[in-house]
Amino acid sequence: MRTNLLITLATVAGLNAATGAHARAPSVRHSASGDSLVVVPRSMPGGQSALATIVLAAEAPTGGVTVAIAVAPGARGAVVTGITVPSTVTIAAGSKRATFRIATTPVATDAAALITAVITPPAGMAMRVVAPLTVLAPVVVALTPSATRLVGGATATVRVQLSGPAPASGMGVALSVSNALATVTGGAVVAAGSESVVIPLATRAVSQDVDIRLVAGTTVQMSDAPVSPPINASVSLLALRVTSVTLAPATVAGGAPSTATITLNLPVAGNPLEVTMVSSVPGVTVPSSVRVPAGSNRVNAAISTSVVDAPLAARISASAVTADLPRAPAPLGGVVDGSANTVITGESTHGAFADLTVTPVARSAGVIASATLSSVQVAGGSAVLLSIVPTSALTAAVVVQMVCSRPDLVVMPASVTLEPGRTAQVRVIAARVSTPVTLTVVVSIGTERRAVTLLVNPP
Repeated sequence: MRTNLLITLATVAGLNAATGAHARAPSVRHSASGDSLVVVPRSMPGGQSALATIVLAAEAPTGGVTVAIAVAPGARGAVVTGITVPSTVTIAAGSKRATFRIATTPVATDAAALITAVITPPAGMAMRVVAPLTVLAPVVVALTPSATRLVGGATATVRVQLSGPAPASGMGVALSVSNALATVTGGAVVAAGSESVVIPLATRAVSQDVDIRLVAGTTVQMSDAPVSPPINASVSLLALRVTSVTLAPATVAGGAPSTATITLNLPVAGNPLEVTMVSSVPGVTVPSSVRVPAGSNRVNAAISTSVVDAPLAARISASAVTADLPRAPAPLGGVVDGSANTVITGESTHGAFADLTVTPVARSAGVIASATLSSVQVAGGSAVLLSIVPTSALTAAVVVQMVCSRPDLVVMPASVTLEPGRTAQVRVIAARVSTPVTLTVVVSIGTERRAVTLLVNPP
């Protein structure tokens, strides 16, 4: 990065006429003859370079004019660091000006110096003009989180930006947070020549949205106290909430299952999120809790029902559990926001619910039309298919139970779902036997039963 720096041995009025008023007041020093040395700007970050121009009031005579350039301490006892200038500059005969470069290096603390120009004409007394220049140490100018909105428990980074490159020894920066729900390493070092450093930011799960303030500044010798004006930034930690519970299907015949889909407002960050579940009636059973995996915002949960004699309504509730939330779900008696279908407790919304309707199965004409085997005998170690055909009276899916008179000799499921208009098929695997064995498989729902007989022969 280069900065134009003008050192002018001329009147200030002449400078203003040529360049106009400058936003930062120049440093002006007059010689006895009325010539001036003007440095614009008066300060610059270490690591930048500048062009300086010496302008004479009159053209240089034959042989030119030698101007000695030097850097002196800006205060008694101080040591000049970070500024380099040529020892001399020659203004050619017939010319009024010469340009040279001022180079700086990054510094750990501000370095004040005096730029001197001594004109030695071929004849006459040498004229000396002095103007101050300060090389500035880098300070924190920006604090940029990788994300300004984070799910509680997620990790992020914070980039601390300096105004210029760090010196050879590096530049310490201190970073603090306003709340224990977020943590940082506390400090870091910007490497020599670099202008920024990235610091990890860790967060905790929260029960309600929280704004975290970050404060950063440069340090000296890695002390914990910032010495440059602090720079602020903010990060919002967002709470995870159950926003909806949907049921598929929402109406089932007693004994049939349903599935609850629980949806959160945001994907889970970090560890899986526990969601507690509650059913309002004993005849409808839900898991006590399920876990939403990291990176997802939903999870499914199986619901089982019992056979009922009259229609039954069950409320299925789900609530997110975080480190500072109670583990119990939101009470069913909470205030209901019908538009969002959520349960509101106090000032925070953590749970949602859905209603499941369980209906009795119409059995006046029966629901199982038949139960048959693909073969009435089978060799041990082989399998047959059990087909269960519903009647036209079946209007909703039901679960039928299956038991065997010799459970030690068959492998089959304990139940199967029977849907209207569809034949349910179950694979029955017979064990190996040394002598023929006859066994019975009973298919039932409520008081309705169908039985089939199977002969198992030795292989």
